[in-house]
Amino acid sequence: MQTYNKNIFHLHDIDKLVKKHTIEDNEKLLIQFFSAVADIDFIRSLQQYFQNNFPLATLIGTTSDGVIEKKKVYASDRSLVVFSLFDSTTLQSSILDHKDVYNDHFKAGHTMASNLITDKTKVLITFTDGINTNGEEYLKGVSSFAPNTIVSGGMAGDNGALHKTYVFDKNHVTSDGAVAVTLDSDILEVTTSYSFDWMPIGKQLSVSKSVANRVYEIDGMTTVELYEKYLGEDIALLLPQLGIEFPLIIERNGLYTARAVLIKHDDGSLTFAGNILEGELVRFGIGNVETILRGGDSNLRGIVNKASNTIESFFIYSCMARRRFMGNYIEKELAPFSDIAPTTGFFTYGEFFHTNKKNLLLNESMSVLALSEKKEPINVSINNTIAKQSHDTTDPIHVISHLTNTIS
Repeated sequence: MQTYNKNIFHLHDIDKLVKKHTIEDNEKLLIQFFSAVADIDFIRSLQQYFQNNFPLATLIGTTSDGVIEKKKVYASDRSLVVFSLFDSTTLQSSILDHKDVYNDHFKAGHTMASNLITDKTKVLITFTDGINTNGEEYLKGVSSFAPNTIVSGGMAGDNGALHKTYVFDKNHVTSDGAVAVTLDSDILEVTTSYSFDWMPIGKQLSVSKSVANRVYEIDGMTTVELYEKYLGEDIALLLPQLGIEFPLIIERNGLYTARAVLIKHDDGSLTFAGNILEGELVRFGIGNVETILRGGDSNLRGIVNKASNTIESFFIYSCMARRRFMGNYIEKELAPFSDIAPTTGFFTYGEFFHTNKKNLLLNESMSVLALSEKKEPINVSINNTIAKQSHDTTDPIHVISHLTNTIS
């Protein structure tokens, strides 16, 4: 397979990439488009462009909170187009609106999987809207039909506005639904990994009242009051926009999972990207640049160790909070991947990951999908990575988190 990508301001920028690499329309051509603007008119013009110029290819797209092109990250000013041409992999895509399944997000996932997944499916790449979809229920629905199928992708963004996000294919667009494509093959090798590295901080808090992903009370307070008490009135007033950067962390089966705020309600409740159950214990999470960088290095090493063949493409779906928290350091996390293979992706409002016959909704994480059709033994040197950086135990964030946890 071959992957080419380019950041764009205008649709005619796509022509430059197509001409440079002589990209031809093909039934085995997957196009991913990550839009910098959550604008329906722009998406319609984009769809028209691909209908006219690539009628045979498969398009799946989403609005974003920034895009990843090789070693570079672009925030809200540029979109990204990604062409992946496969040799021996077939593509099948579908899009659905939640109203078509009576707003049952579990059923939406089951329906999507049953429409697309076959016994030759190696991976399902899927994007959902970033505000209305309960990502956890959607992924459970996919697992209910195909528990062994690898799922990758994420929830759409809109540059932190948390107003309206979109996903689309060549013909349809929705702000309340999902789009997906399956990669079916006998030879395609799929390797996945993720890194989290957000630290839980402070005391454990008990969820007093919740319904699925809407949390009404924690420790006897409304959820908004809880944020105000522990993070301050200014943070509470800026919910949900700042809520993604200050997630609640849950420990389930020995695995830390973050949940980011998506919607603030008038009754003081908050809707999160995935479920938080009554009786669960949660803690606030905080990021640390060095820990995150080391986690990204471990992520890459894990993929290289698991892969049998030379990696031909990395697709990265990373949380918007990582980009915003890490600033320019985010490119240090991505650079080692780009040194190995074409690297592309976008920043999400929630990341999808598959492990142990389960699909997980993650927040604050970086999920990585590595693909290869090339039957050549992997031969990669990753000595020149961020792991060589020493760990500074005097970093203020580490000191503060240690102090807070000790006091708690």
